[in-house]
Amino acid sequence: MFNKKNSLLTVVILMLVFVFAFTLTGCPMRKENSGTPRPPAQNKTIAAEKVSAVAARVDGVEDAYAVMLGTNIVLVGIQLEDRNVPRNEMVKMEDKVAKRIIEKVNVIETAYVTAAPNVVKRIRNISEKVSKGQPVEKFQKDTNNIIKDLREVTR
Repeated sequence: MFNKKNSLLTVVILMLVFVFAFTLTGCPMRKENSGTPRPPAQNKTIAAEKVSAVAARVDGVEDAYAVMLGTNIVLVGIQLEDRNVPRNEMVKMEDKVAKRIIEKVNVIETAYVTAAPNVVKRIRNISEKVSKGQPVEKFQKDTNNIIKDLREVTR
């Protein structure tokens, strides 16, 4: 019983640390709550598809994969046309895509975007499974780890 309490406490503390860290670092792109309606759960796949389409239309992006993490938060992996782009240019492209998503998809308030190939592959795998009907909650540990990786990558 002692180990279960310690494990639960550790998980809660880690979640609080992540929330606090993201609040301080400003890692995600965020917009003011515009009072626009949020998509119901059954429309998350549609919203993710729209986000992917918007991201893929940005110049320099070859393909994009999105996973809705909530009603207004999205995790996006972008595959760049130029696979050898310098890291600073990659970061600029990630920011450009995040801003475009927030601008064009009215339900999105927070967009986590990455062009890191290994992370994009993980997002693509989750996106494909969710689009086939698996609940995104099944991948919560993975998405939390990806967000943690994004914070470390973009620091």
